[in-house]
Amino acid sequence: MMSSKIQVCLSAMILILVVGCESPQVVPTKGDRKPTLASEVKIYQEQPKKYEVLSTVQVPVGGAVKWDEKADATAGFDQLKSQAAAQGANGILLTTDAPNTSLVVAGTNGKYYRVPLRPGTPSVALAKAIYVLKE
Repeated sequence: MMSSKIQVCLSAMILILVVGCESPQVVPTKGDRKPTLASEVKIYQEQPKKYEVLSTVQVPVGGAVKWDEKADATAGFDQLKSQAAAQGANGILLTTDAPNTSLVVAGTNGKYYRVPLRPGTPSVALAKAIYVLKE
């Protein structure tokens, strides 16, 4: 009697661990997507559970796109989100596969992120335009 209760508890715990540790899943894109609004594009520091990668978006740093003394880079984030929205994305993922990049801290609306930056003149902030299917 007691051993069956233990088996049920252990099975439940294993199931919770397996479901809770689900790896992010990148799925193939389903073709062109209808443009979205930049205001609907969410910023992701970590991979959502299931998503499509639409493209890489990038913004040169300089001129209107800069970090102020509080590391605010709202103009840069707005440009990344606008580029992503034009491709039908509902998110930007702040990771990159590009070589020779570093991570810098930049913020928008009081929230701070690690943003991939390709050095150069000018430096370029990078993100992936994504369509999130499951957060």
